[in-house]
Amino acid sequence: MGHKTLAFSGQAIRLTSFLLFLAAVSLIFHRVAAEQTQANTAATACDETKFNDKLVTKLDSQLQTAQQRVGELQAEERLYSLAACKAEGTSDAAAYGLLTAIAAKRATALQAAVQANKDKLLTVIKKLKRRNAALKALQLMSPIGSATFSEAAVGSGTVGLGAGNTGTCEVTAKAESATKDTCQTQTSKDAQLATDADNLTTLKSFKAIPDSAFKFNDIKIKITAIEHGTKVDSVATGSDACAQSARSTPAAKGSASQGMAVVSIHRKAEATQTKTVAMNDDGADGAKCTADADVDTNFIITTKDLAHALCDARQAIIDTPRKVSEEKIKMLITQADTKNIAVLLKNGKQAQTPSAEAQTAAAKDILGEDDQTVQQRFGALLAQWKLDIKPGAVDGGSPITTLPNVIDYASALAFCLGKTRGKGAASAANPTQTVTSTVERKATASDKCDQIKCEWKEINGKEECKPKVGEGAVKAENDGKATNTTTRNTIVINKAPLLLR
Repeated sequence: MGHKTLAFSGQAIRLTSFLLFLAAVSLIFHRVAAEQTQANTAATACDETKFNDKLVTKLDSQLQTAQQRVGELQAEERLYSLAACKAEGTSDAAAYGLLTAIAAKRATALQAAVQANKDKLLTVIKKLKRRNAALKALQLMSPIGSATFSEAAVGSGTVGLGAGNTGTCEVTAKAESATKDTCQTQTSKDAQLATDADNLTTLKSFKAIPDSAFKFNDIKIKITAIEHGTKVDSVATGSDACAQSARSTPAAKGSASQGMAVVSIHRKAEATQTKTVAMNDDGADGAKCTADADVDTNFIITTKDLAHALCDARQAIIDTPRKVSEEKIKMLITQADTKNIAVLLKNGKQAQTPSAEAQTAAAKDILGEDDQTVQQRFGALLAQWKLDIKPGAVDGGSPITTLPNVIDYASALAFCLGKTRGKGAASAANPTQTVTSTVERKATASDKCDQIKCEWKEINGKEECKPKVGEGAVKAENDGKATNTTTRNTIVINKAPLLLR
């Protein structure tokens, strides 16, 4: 069977392209929608209290962890700087120098992030705790079970039970209130509430007790009246209602010919049920958070203020890096900071940005590419090194691993730098110079004349290479050897060869 050629019209191609576009848009929308979450678990004041507690723990832990990590990174920076000094002149010196710079950069960046977000996070935590205090007060005000009635008292006044009927009745309603926090024993939703709190950065809405629940309103009272009598003039048996007396004897409610009683009193059931709260109309995407204009005059943290606080919190997330010592070397050398610092450390300032390959090569050359953590690679050696800085001490000094967090650190670093770099300073204080080139007395061309020790001069109409005044004469008189002609000490300078790359 021969092959068939299929021809597509322009309209078919455009339709296909449009369908592909719709599919792509659908995929993108699906991904965006999947990133948004709703915290719908909380149904009661107890549930919301737990949700807020978990948010407080999350935010407080984030801040505390970041602050602790700053100190740990700074300690690593000090340790590696001591190690770099101690390893001066060895192949590991560059590695410790690189680790020092990485730890310093991480510590500086994290410290800046903490400073930028600390006040905002502490404010959110304070609001969540205030909100929970109000929620616990609300739970305390909520009665347990049905109310009981007592202390009935008859008064005068129009009752309205019938024409000409007069009398009032006052009854005291009592209900048992919660005296202990029972939320801790209600654990069935704890796991999901924790998940909701962990999803703070993608939260679109959450459930919270409405503001109206904190006001003394929405009270339902049920009253019953007993008719066919003429008046209400006595307290019924049990002192929980008022009724018409029978021959001046208080009547029981069941046999009273006229009376009234409060049957029940309670808040509306929906008054203390949670409602969905949006994360601010323009803050759901984390781009902007709208504050409650009345926040300073409200008695409680309103749901609007709560939404604003959570919106602020998710914009103040601090990304805490790992300690340098915990990083695997093979992963560390792939990070941008490591590669940039490695290039500067190994090759100095570059005329243009090195290629990715060159940057990676520099990092590998300094650190290697072991499948070990920095601690595993260098920790054992660091534990063996000591610095003896205390006068008269004969114990060999303190391990450098103990010095970064003690007051002796500055002294240890100064001592180490002085010991390793002081040799260079001592050499500079007693310089010597050895000159191996000889002075050319004559030259046939200026390019053969030693421009350092000689000069090209025209003498009697003839150009010649002549020794510079003073030095040549002294050398001639001393068989070509330089001699000090002053009363000062002789200075000899040893020149190191210039290394060209």
